[in-house]
Amino acid sequence: MKEVGSLSNRPGRKIRTAPFIAGGLSLVCYIFLSLICEVFPFGKFLFSLSDMTAQYVPFLALFHNKMHSLDMERILSNLTYSSQAGLGKNFMSTFGYYLASPFNLIYLFLDSSAVEGFVVVATILKFALSSAFMCLFLEERSEDPKSRMPILLSLIYAFSSYAVAYGFQIMWLDGYMLLPLLLYFTEKFMKKGRYIGLTITLLVLFVSNYYIAYMAGLMSFVYLLARLYTEKYQVKDSLKIIGKFILHAVLSAMIVCAVLLPTGLDTLMSADKTNYVQSNDYIRTDIVQFLGQFFLGETGDFGDVMPYNLPWLFLSLLVTSLIVIYIVSPVYKGRIRRVHIAGLIFMFLSVAVSFLDIAWQAFDEPNWFSHRHAFVFFPLMLLIAQRTIHSIKEVSRKHLAISYGIVAAILFLVGALGDLKKYDEVFLYNLVFISIYFLIFFLMGKKEWGSQFADMPRILPFLMALFVCFESVYLEPMLSSDLASFTVYEGVAADYNASILAMSEVGDVARLVGDQTSARRADNERVAMYSSHFIVNEGEAMFGNFHGMSFFNSSSNKNLHRYLKQLGYTVNFNYFAATYNFAAPSTDAFLSIGAVSSLRDYKLAGKAGTDAYGCGYNYYVNNNALDLGFAVDPKAYDFDYYRLESATDDKNYFDFQNDWYRSLFPDEFKDDFFISLPDEDIGDAKVTNAMTYDESQYKTHAEIEEKKEIEEGTRDKGQTDTSFDSDPLGRENTVSEKALANSDIYYRQSEKLPIVIEYEFIAPNTRELYLNLSVPSTLNDCTIYCNGIELSFATEGTFYSQILRLGAFEEGEKVKVSILADCNKFILQDINVAYFDYTVFDEQFDKIDKSQVSLKSFEDGFVSFDCNVKAGKKVVTTIPYEKGWTLKIDGKEAQIKPYQDALIGFDVPEGNHVAELTFVAPGTVPGIMVSCLGVVLLLAYAAADNLMRKKADQKQKSPKASAADDKVIKSPENGGN
Repeated sequence: MKEVGSLSNRPGRKIRTAPFIAGGLSLVCYIFLSLICEVFPFGKFLFSLSDMTAQYVPFLALFHNKMHSLDMERILSNLTYSSQAGLGKNFMSTFGYYLASPFNLIYLFLDSSAVEGFVVVATILKFALSSAFMCLFLEERSEDPKSRMPILLSLIYAFSSYAVAYGFQIMWLDGYMLLPLLLYFTEKFMKKGRYIGLTITLLVLFVSNYYIAYMAGLMSFVYLLARLYTEKYQVKDSLKIIGKFILHAVLSAMIVCAVLLPTGLDTLMSADKTNYVQSNDYIRTDIVQFLGQFFLGETGDFGDVMPYNLPWLFLSLLVTSLIVIYIVSPVYKGRIRRVHIAGLIFMFLSVAVSFLDIAWQAFDEPNWFSHRHAFVFFPLMLLIAQRTIHSIKEVSRKHLAISYGIVAAILFLVGALGDLKKYDEVFLYNLVFISIYFLIFFLMGKKEWGSQFADMPRILPFLMALFVCFESVYLEPMLSSDLASFTVYEGVAADYNASILAMSEVGDVARLVGDQTSARRADNERVAMYSSHFIVNEGEAMFGNFHGMSFFNSSSNKNLHRYLKQLGYTVNFNYFAATYNFAAPSTDAFLSIGAVSSLRDYKLAGKAGTDAYGCGYNYYVNNNALDLGFAVDPKAYDFDYYRLESATDDKNYFDFQNDWYRSLFPDEFKDDFFISLPDEDIGDAKVTNAMTYDESQYKTHAEIEEKKEIEEGTRDKGQTDTSFDSDPLGRENTVSEKALANSDIYYRQSEKLPIVIEYEFIAPNTRELYLNLSVPSTLNDCTIYCNGIELSFATEGTFYSQILRLGAFEEGEKVKVSILADCNKFILQDINVAYFDYTVFDEQFDKIDKSQVSLKSFEDGFVSFDCNVKAGKKVVTTIPYEKGWTLKIDGKEAQIKPYQDALIGFDVPEGNHVAELTFVAPGTVPGIMVSCLGVVLLLAYAAADNLMRKKADQKQKSPKASAADDKVIKSPENGGN
């Protein structure tokens, strides 16, 4: 009898080649796709699109800058805070969601300007590894160890509709890649109790992206339960395995708590403040829409489809056909089949029923990119396809014919009622390929071929593989060309990369200015469609390695962005984004912006040069800038800073800035620097394709009674208009009805043309002119032009009231402002035009005593000031306030007093003092402690497990156990399948 110790095949284990073949094949295919689509670095076109351009790629540049400038003395502060995330922000939510992938460590060894090439290569590598890991998993589950089907099915996984559509979501791809590996190790854990691979995979998964890890981890648990059932494990053994699985998941989560805990706390504290009005629909995807996702080609434009996309469930027409055969044919029966069909039903419910759909997405309602969990069902479909093809020869021609009829009928149904009804070409491709696959299935069942066709049994699988490769690698992306990441045209990479280098020049200018003045920040004035080149339009400070103001992140500091909203900057409805959309001495000076880049001429700052890369940027230097901290009048805290939000009539952002400066520096600022043009100089609007009427005059009697009851206090005020109830931070919803009554409302007459609202006036002088568009809440869909040149645009319900810089004109020159509104109703509460009197501003600004507070040190998570503040003054900084900051004055902890709930402020006694601000992300220290505890517990578990295994081995080696070994019983405990 062979001893138990020698039963292990570990010393002579054969290396599995199929996963390497699958990974290599997918790698080659993605390079081929990149070449034919000319995707950089394999071609000239940019890969980045949508949020990858706006967030993911800039964040990578930010990560690169941070990791190359760490101060080991303040390592926790440096790691957990970024002063380049807008005006400054806790870095952990950005890191944990967007940047924690181990792949990003490769980028640290590259030049920061190579970021676009890196994301393409990283994306391709992740898809190649996802194919390799899926092959590993499918081989483990295959009934035929010699089958090559796992390779083909793994290629399909790498080119699924989810991968094709969400390829630009680089932070989700680690979970997509690791899911099959997690299932493989879950299988090993169930059969043999091996936990090292499982634990390591869970660790990497949790770190890479906790959000997708939740989905993949949940599916691995569901998979374990299903496998325990299908393998008929005893209840006692099942509970034991489940308990150990949960233990390893918990220990893995504990070990990465140093990242997860501060990331989670920052995410929760920076959560969306807006009131999302959830749909009353219980069903999100109907049966026709669901079935339509199992056919080739995704129709529609990216911008139209992605906000409300259906679940990306398509793998291949081969898989779709095999699933139908599996359901129809009686060849496939038993417990496993019942579980598989239950899994398919669960898949439908998980994307159709609202509650389940949200639950899969960590109870987070996505603004864009729905059904992010759809990929977790791909292993199920691929297992069904593998099991079906393994016994395809046993399926009768009758059932193949029935299956073909069902697939064709579903295709015709989807073609008649679904998204394919407008796309005959896509419909025909589906019909042809389905017919080809079923023809191959029919031929595979043929038993006698004769001598002339003796090789057909070997040729047919090869032909099937060729058609699958053509379908997955070429047809699926091309028939989804307006959606697929590799086929959507965004711009020329050379232009984009040149603009990145130009932003580095802005950083150089900013550092030169900072060495000579008290200015610590810079920014790029964002103007819509002002260049013929595709250039950087988000994250300029991150690319240029300087401190800016603009920031777009779901985990942004919402109170800070509300503060910036009052200054006229472009801020979106949920405060995710704040944009430096105009340069002006007043706001630049306050925010310590000393250097400005712009595609336009700017007269209020000294021109320092133009970019050397042909992008068209001009570089300007501001003469006036406050330091990051300065002394203000104590009554500045009492200023009604958010008064514009509740303004129902005169909503003038220029008057507000004049009053704001007077509140900060009442002894220095007596005169207005923004001079508004009288209404009669602006004149009445010339309106085309619109009419106005007062809709408030036409009401139901019930509405009149309800209003009367509210005014009398006998009825609680409920929601009146959801467009004004979405913002609990702002005050707009408290005055919505009155603001609307005092607004001009334009109703479109012809839907074929936009509403056109034009104002024409005479430039009073050669100074810079500014425009203020004020609305009751958020702007309707519109584009704003000055003298026929586009300056800005707003999508429906996205941005609040804002200021735009019109430019400088000759005295007496005609200036025409045009608003083209592509909506059925356009609302405008107030429009103001003002010029900036730089002489008045400069004279008053020079009177500010800036010597009372001077910057001593400024780095990520640490700022110190030398203070010699006069009696009765307070210190205000332009460092955003959030939890995690501590203040020490002369080494003693002191109280932070936030200015307007947005910026750090504090009191300091008279005389010379040193104020130090230190940031450590909430949860960092407890997270590190939990991680250490998790490591200790895992080591203790490993030691105990090793000891128990040794005792079990010794027991089995005893004479009594050896006698029992003569009678080997195959069971789940010893690896039975």
